[in-house]
Amino acid sequence: MFTQNKTSYLERMSSKVLNIRFLMIYFLIFNIIFVSWVLMQNILTHPFDAYPYPMLNLMLAWFVAAMDIVMLMASVLGSRPAERQSVYMLELMESQLAILKTIKEMQENEENREALMLDIVQGIKNG
Repeated sequence: MFTQNKTSYLERMSSKVLNIRFLMIYFLIFNIIFVSWVLMQNILTHPFDAYPYPMLNLMLAWFVAAMDIVMLMASVLGSRPAERQSVYMLELMESQLAILKTIKEMQENEENREALMLDIVQGIKNG
């Protein structure tokens, strides 16, 4: 009746990507690449990527686009556990509703039984 709470590999990875630690590591790597590239180009006597750094710009743009896709997929996959939780809560509420209906029916049956007993007792007294 209740759904199992198993997560797939992609869902586990998406939760890791959405983690703040991963984002900090991402920005740290991003900055290390940028600073090391600029320092390397300034130290070399014949830099292969001159001052406006078009190759660095292209590489970083690709890196940002790739991470944007990964984060978008992570946010979509990250919403699936919430959907599972809502399905679980819906099933839980349905089962609670069924229990409440059963209790109400039992109370109505008890009231009917008491009314029937009163009718029998009054019939015996009148009869």
